Amino acid sequence: MKLPDEGFGDFFRRLRRAKGFKSQKELSEASGVSQATISRIEDGTQTPQPETLKQLSDALGVSYRDLMVLVGHWKEKDDSVNIGGMLKKETNALYETEKKH
Repeated sequence: MKLPDEGFGDFFRRLRRAKGFKSQKELSEASGVSQATISRIEDGTQTPQPETLKQLSDALGVSYRDLMVLVGHWKEKDDSVNIGGMLKKETNALYETEKKH
């Protein structure tokens, strides 16, 4: 599964915001993952390890398996992920607005 027109970091930033975490610090406090690590994931300079994805998926309330597939840690015949189901509709509109700037 490949993310459409964006890397995992950009997707992850949208996901964090869609789930109500306005800052990396808020997600850090809820997940136990350092703010620096979250920043590097969102910047695309770090690929999150499975243990980190587990902590983040629990805090975000999304499927650990889906995040593993999107990052590339999960390989199987059916590697489909419902990306739209992970994000709220209003966040998609916010993303389109951000892309125009």
